[in-house]
Amino acid sequence: GGPGTGKTAVALHRVAYLLYTFRERLARSGVLVVGPSAGFIRYVGGVLPALGESAVVFTTPGRLAQGVVATAVDQDEVARTKGGLAMVDVLRRAVADRQELPRSPMAIALDDVVVVIDRAAAAEARRRALAMDLPHNAARTTFRDTLGSALVTQAIERLGPEREDPTELADVLGDPGDLPEVAPMSAAQASAKLRRELRDDLRSHLGFHAAIERLWPVLSPEQLLAELFASRERLASAGGEIDLSGLYRPEGAAWTVSDAPLLDELAELLGPPPRQPGQPSEPDSAAERAYAAEVLSILEPADRNIVGEDPDELRPTDFVTADILAARHVPENLMSVAERAAADRDWRYGHLVVDEAQELSAMDWYVLLRRCPSHSITAVGDLAQRSAAAGAQAWADVLAPQLGARWTYRTLTVNYRTPAEIMALAATVLADFAPDRLPPESVRATGEDPWQRTVPAADLAAEVRKAVEAEVARLGRGTLAVIAADLEGLSGLPAQLHTPVSAKGLEFDVVVIVDPEQIRVHNPADLYVSITRATRRLGLLHVER
Repeated sequence: GGPGTGKTAVALHRVAYLLYTFRERLARSGVLVVGPSAGFIRYVGGVLPALGESAVVFTTPGRLAQGVVATAVDQDEVARTKGGLAMVDVLRRAVADRQELPRSPMAIALDDVVVVIDRAAAAEARRRALAMDLPHNAARTTFRDTLGSALVTQAIERLGPEREDPTELADVLGDPGDLPEVAPMSAAQASAKLRRELRDDLRSHLGFHAAIERLWPVLSPEQLLAELFASRERLASAGGEIDLSGLYRPEGAAWTVSDAPLLDELAELLGPPPRQPGQPSEPDSAAERAYAAEVLSILEPADRNIVGEDPDELRPTDFVTADILAARHVPENLMSVAERAAADRDWRYGHLVVDEAQELSAMDWYVLLRRCPSHSITAVGDLAQRSAAAGAQAWADVLAPQLGARWTYRTLTVNYRTPAEIMALAATVLADFAPDRLPPESVRATGEDPWQRTVPAADLAAEVRKAVEAEVARLGRGTLAVIAADLEGLSGLPAQLHTPVSAKGLEFDVVVIVDPEQIRVHNPADLYVSITRATRRLGLLHVER
């Protein structure tokens, strides 16, 4: 639906209906709502909680990767590349490139022998690790253990089947005399003992661990992606037939919105880092069980006082163990569904809502649909308002690869927000860049046309302030926004400041657009969006050129 047609209201009402109708299922799994910006999320985020619905998580495309909040935007061509589904295979190759074979033999000097990691041994260890079909970090254990076992076997072969005591030792011992006779070990026992000693030696050898880290390093999504973008060689290797040279950037650059789905996909491919030796899987779990057992020991005499000593009488402590009681007090059990879902990257939602869906790239959809295996989705948007270079140009382009034909399209045609006079101006902009699309029909008119003025570039900041102060005086109570492609020099105004992108999905009583031609040149859809944010009055300040 076009601007002002109530797309967001429709989406939120549908969520409320689903939460009411399928409460038991959705109360457990929750609903994920994706909006275009943090400002939009703040704008709509209180609606469902106000209706008593708490199993809802709100997010933006820049937060699709756990722990990352990206707001920077790539250049259009870079964003299109990152947003394509071909990046799934690019990332798989990037991970595979970090599972290396040594270019030359790597020698490791143990106490009694030198062993060598060659390409053949590393290749066999890599083959076995990949055959486990595990994420990269989890498969590293198989790689390490397989390679370590091969090196132990190599060490035994190099030491020879038998090792006699040195002659000096025999001279020292001399005649054993009355020393008790010790039964000699069998060949199998000696071999097993030697293998254990070599394995322990290898496990503690820094050179072995350095070799494993070089050939199959523990990786985080952030580390791998940063190193991929900072290396022209890695980009060329991972790209295959795709030219990724435009993705090169220095390491340390800020994450962009287009990076977020790539980081999430890498989290899937890499898996979490392995736990360090001695690191507990559950903090203080033993202490919690001990405390729960102490609580039960206090409750048990109280039970006897209540129900008596009859051994056939059932007591509460007959059903509750220390483990059960301790489990009830883990922090997760005290959190709401929304809190647990937001903290858990692997959470699977019962329903997905996407507002301004035209902004999502194919990669965004790819990682979002993984979070909602049922593919129960409500998506609302307007292709004519697309700002994102990698966003949808046709709904089938982004939905069909994941959903096939299992989706239904409905159109909203009535504009409840924008007065007819303002919508008439917006329609002329729409006709210039999307003549095949029809603007929605406004249901009301104010009798006041948008005002337009042209000012010298040198006087722009002063003219903006003058226009805003005049509108504030006329407005009284209400909301006023200034929308510009470049907000520099506009701070301190008694109005909200927005770019066309940050204003998306929002509405204001009065809107002043600064240098509409600059907005149009970058993306005519952004000017269409900017014009249709106003509910009462609109002003446009043009710049002389």
